[in-house]
Amino acid sequence: MRPVRLLLAAALAFVALCLAVFGTPFTAAALAVLAALLARASRLLLFGPVLLLGWKVPLHEYAERVEELDATEAWSSRDRAGLWVLNLGMAGAGAALGMPEVALETTLLVVPGLDTVRLPSDFAMGSPAVRRAIRRQLASLPAPGDEPIALPPRQVSWRYSLDDSARVALALNPVTLSGTAHPAPGGWLLHLEGRVPVSYPDEGYRLRLFSLDGRSIGIEEGHFARLQRDGWLHPYDMVWVWTVHSADPRLTQDDVGRGWAEALMVAVQTATH
Repeated sequence: MRPVRLLLAAALAFVALCLAVFGTPFTAAALAVLAALLARASRLLLFGPVLLLGWKVPLHEYAERVEELDATEAWSSRDRAGLWVLNLGMAGAGAALGMPEVALETTLLVVPGLDTVRLPSDFAMGSPAVRRAIRRQLASLPAPGDEPIALPPRQVSWRYSLDDSARVALALNPVTLSGTAHPAPGGWLLHLEGRVPVSYPDEGYRLRLFSLDGRSIGIEEGHFARLQRDGWLHPYDMVWVWTVHSADPRLTQDDVGRGWAEALMVAVQTATH
């Protein structure tokens, strides 16, 4: 467990650094202290109560900084640099929370000149919505013959809920599913592609996380869309590729692939209801 704890502490320290550049020093300091405590768990009992008493202060500081950027028509280079680094901080947070795919997609937005990135991973199989789409693709196929068959592209989208995987949804929802079915012993071998455009939505969109003392706390994705429009972030297409046999038992199971933090949240909600 110690290597995992140290990796999580390092991720928190990185996010703290990004928040410091963003312009929220108290929030950054609180996360830095938390990272230090996590690295040295034996001291957590000494400083834990202090963090618990002051947990609202960094959240309000973060919200005030977001509101300040909202009210600023002409951003300075420091404002843009702070948001550019915060984008990386969000990627670091995603990795720390057990969502490496969306963390990678977010990180690559800072790389200019990308058009399409292809990477192998079957993490999409953790989503029941994706598995249902694959089953529909299979149902449209004839009996296996001698030749491969191209699967028509199908856009898959779903509502965010506890019944599906946030890990998959944040990286893929919505996704265009396509590929080729090859005859194989016992059925078909599907070579699948999941294509998703990686970019921030139109300006003005906010991902609301929760409310604190009447103030909305969330991620102002419109700020990053504005940064993207100004040429500081660079949209591209991510294509995840994987292979699955038509008889793969995962296609008929109800399991949901979750990151560790998501799994913990679901377990707590289930236990309290």
